[in-house]
Amino acid sequence: MPMDQVESISFVTNNLCIPDVQRKLNESKYELLCEIVRAFHEKIPFQSLTLLSVPLPKRRKPILDEILSDIQSFKGGLCYTINTFSKLLLEALGYNVFHVLSTVKFPDNHMITIACINGVKYLVENGCGYPTLQPIPLDFKDESLVYENSFIKFKLVWVSEDVIERRQTFLTPNSTWQFFYSFSMRPRELHEFDGPMIVAYTDPNAIPFHVSFRAMKFCNGKAIGIRDMTFLEEGDNHILHEFPISSEAELLDTVKKHFPALEDTARKALTNWNSS
Repeated sequence: MPMDQVESISFVTNNLCIPDVQRKLNESKYELLCEIVRAFHEKIPFQSLTLLSVPLPKRRKPILDEILSDIQSFKGGLCYTINTFSKLLLEALGYNVFHVLSTVKFPDNHMITIACINGVKYLVENGCGYPTLQPIPLDFKDESLVYENSFIKFKLVWVSEDVIERRQTFLTPNSTWQFFYSFSMRPRELHEFDGPMIVAYTDPNAIPFHVSFRAMKFCNGKAIGIRDMTFLEEGDNHILHEFPISSEAELLDTVKKHFPALEDTARKALTNWNSS
């Protein structure tokens, strides 16, 4: 067992800065889950720097010890790292959770977590550069409500008996609805992700993060991020503003300021990113 309840409560209390965890578990698992999801988006960055810090021929799917270390040290990672940890954490807290496979352009290249509370299934999406700042109930008939989170709005749509699509649009004028990902509701064991995630972590065609320097988090519900040589910051109007980064030194300074746990990783990532 990689995590017990004592360890999980300690992580939520000390790393996610959520007080009174045991009381909240007893009173409302749903309300605590909402706090956990929001805190993950604020404290644990979605980022490609860890992947880029390894030369392409040596890249591989992370092992469990690396996943635990990267989350507990606030480094974060890609969907597999963040959502694997999310499920282990929630299980240790007593939640009923399972993983599902998802497709973002390339088949089965994304992992999602589903939590079940009082007979209702909820999408729990902590490992993505686009925000999902609360658990999303999946008991809707055809289409979910439209949710506005940070710089986007999104909805979920049943497209078959067991497949849901996520569609989203930016909160900028003239933006249109676009397909983002789809997922089957069939529960998957962790070992069933071995094949797809080995591909994702070794094949540059499977995910864009082999060639893109990315980091994103959501402080107080607003986006702060880096996309290659651009700093991203959400304004009060929920528009994502872009500021050019002029040099590698400035890029490293930006990482140090906004993602301090990734400073050393970013230095290694730059070497491989420049050569890719």
